[in-house]
Amino acid sequence: MLQHQPDCPADVLDTAVQRCRVGFRCLVEALAYAADAGCDPRQFALDLSELQAAGIQPRDLRWLLKKGYAIPVQAKSGSTNRTGGRHTRREFDAADRFIATARGVAFWAEGHDTAAEADVQTVVAVIGPTGLVQPTGEILPHWDAERRELRVGNTVVKRFRQPSPLQELILTAFEEEGWPHRIADPLPRRAEQDPKRRLHDAVRSLNLNQRAAFLRFGGDGTGEGIVWEWTQAAEQPIDLGPRLRKAA
Repeated sequence: MLQHQPDCPADVLDTAVQRCRVGFRCLVEALAYAADAGCDPRQFALDLSELQAAGIQPRDLRWLLKKGYAIPVQAKSGSTNRTGGRHTRREFDAADRFIATARGVAFWAEGHDTAAEADVQTVVAVIGPTGLVQPTGEILPHWDAERRELRVGNTVVKRFRQPSPLQELILTAFEEEGWPHRIADPLPRRAEQDPKRRLHDAVRSLNLNQRAAFLRFGGDGTGEGIVWEWTQAAEQPIDLGPRLRKAA
């Protein structure tokens, strides 16, 4: 929530933040590119000139850094001014590069209307796991092929109303193998399709339209495997019910 100072009109700050949120898309896109390419996000870090071209000015960037929505990944020695151990005005130079954080992605997604929700979901799905927490070792997901439901305890994470053979095949493979962190690509090869692109699209679809966003699926960086992780939502109390599954 924005904290308005008494001498700062709320509409001025709200307008500035919304403008900043629009420009922030370039950082989210860079994160999505890195995820799609299966590489370190730092390889797609943006410099100040790229951010300014997207509409983010130095004053905006200082605010984004203070809020934890972006972090620097490269800077010249001495480019951050400090006095007596306290952080003062941040000066930027050509060597500085920046990437979005999971918190920043959430900030960007907050300000979109219904018409843009599908676009937001698609970008976040490509990015894959964000804000991850480690599994407890006491509970695993469960794929109920008969009901066509992906569950965590008694909570339905995703229910398939229409046939989704590729997604269901991936979930079946995870279930049969006991939900390890990674499985090899279980999708059958087709001569007319690029297997890596086919796997990427299927994994991305698994992250869309979840009723309870407890899980995130992603590629393993090779184009030949799939990984899954818990999200921050899984830190909340979960109704385990009778479906509690002990890890092997």
